[in-house]
Amino acid sequence: MIKPNIKQNITFFWLLQLFLVPIKTSAQVDSLKKIHFGLSGYAETFFLYDFSNPSEYIRPNFFVSHHRHHEFNLNIGMIRFSAENKKMKTALAFMTGTYVNANLAHEPRFLKNIYEANVALKMSAKNDLWLQMGVFNSHIGFESAIGADCYTLTRSVAADNSPYYETGARLNYKSKDAHWDWSFLLLNGWQRMQRLKNNNMPSFGTQITYTTNTLVFNSSNYFGNEGTDQLPIWRYFHNFYMIKKIGTKSVFIAGLDIGMQRNSFKSKNMYWLSPQVVYRYSLSTKFHIGARLEHYVDKDAAITIQQKNAQLNVLGASLNVDYNIIKNILFRVEFKQLNNNDPIFIAKTTLSRYNSSIAGAFTVKF
Repeated sequence: MIKPNIKQNITFFWLLQLFLVPIKTSAQVDSLKKIHFGLSGYAETFFLYDFSNPSEYIRPNFFVSHHRHHEFNLNIGMIRFSAENKKMKTALAFMTGTYVNANLAHEPRFLKNIYEANVALKMSAKNDLWLQMGVFNSHIGFESAIGADCYTLTRSVAADNSPYYETGARLNYKSKDAHWDWSFLLLNGWQRMQRLKNNNMPSFGTQITYTTNTLVFNSSNYFGNEGTDQLPIWRYFHNFYMIKKIGTKSVFIAGLDIGMQRNSFKSKNMYWLSPQVVYRYSLSTKFHIGARLEHYVDKDAAITIQQKNAQLNVLGASLNVDYNIIKNILFRVEFKQLNNNDPIFIAKTTLSRYNSSIAGAFTVKF
């Protein structure tokens, strides 16, 4: 006889309530207001060949997206349910895939497949001011786990080592002219659904975005304790990016991540940083070319895992070609080259400074 997982059942019950209660309340209090329901989804299959040919079919451990070598696989598959009207929004989304196994390995089993689970309430009748609570997309960076929304097939080292999702509360305000977007966040931590044990301090985040028809400026910050109350590990982080449309066919992106971490039991500060640029050119409505140049430095392993007693100081470049088969189906091919100052990449029985890979992917959105 299979014993029921009581903790998992209780958690699922409350997640269901999180999704349903605002709908019931809105329907009762404001029955004349129409609620719009939505159903959407995304799937991304891929094949990646790492020319270093790692024996365990796993790419370097600072990757969580497209990290499986020499096999056909699902990077992420997601289905999303939503409901909203003028006063509330709610969303519940579930996911699976190799990205989930790698990026949410530290989460409890019954939470690993949650992509999104949140409720947002409008706080002002005159202003576009919303309070959102639950699990939502990260306020950091211009890349997301949804590859079709990114200009390159694979993610940057910076994206795979900063939050893709966050859990907490976000107060968001958009100006009436739609140019400014401000957010203040209270979070459970650096990409965590459950807080660390013996850590009673929330983490904090801010985001300021300025948008025009051809330009986006974004500044995001994070501050939190990634240790315990007794042995704190203070993490400060800033992300900046600019997105510029050039004519009708080109888009240029420049980004910079910079972080500092201080452990209470160490005397020195540890830093990491990552500048990168991305360029996309549309050959036609169906064919697009994307390129990225990135530099990721984490010499003290503040945010990444120690690399074979070596320092992570990697320069990466990639080139990809995209073909829109139909409106919502995309085929992509990408070549990526990584060079590190110290030998960290497994090449047969030795270590190498160089790593090359080629990948292909199909994405479907509905």
